[in-house]
Amino acid sequence: MRWGLTCDDYIGEHERLRLGDAHWSRRVRRVVEALRPMYLWDRLYLGGGNSRRITAAQLAKIGDDVVVVPQRGRHDRWRPLLGHGPP
Repeated sequence: MRWGLTCDDYIGEHERLRLGDAHWSRRVRRVVEALRPMYLWDRLYLGGGNSRRITAAQLAKIGDDVVVVPQRGRHDRWRPLLGHGPP
């Protein structure tokens, strides 16, 4: 990321539209790689409407500990992850 920019400034919808999916996907991967050593997650779930637009090439480079979850209803998205029954 760049100094003085928010995540939305760097990888938000307006940047995806400006850059195109391929370049935007590389930026998403760079953000994930920058956050990985700070948070040491076991699994990171990327969700939301644009997560499906991350290119297959970048998803392969991100790693197995990052999972893209499909967009669903506003509150149903995390239901299976929290053990609240089927989606």
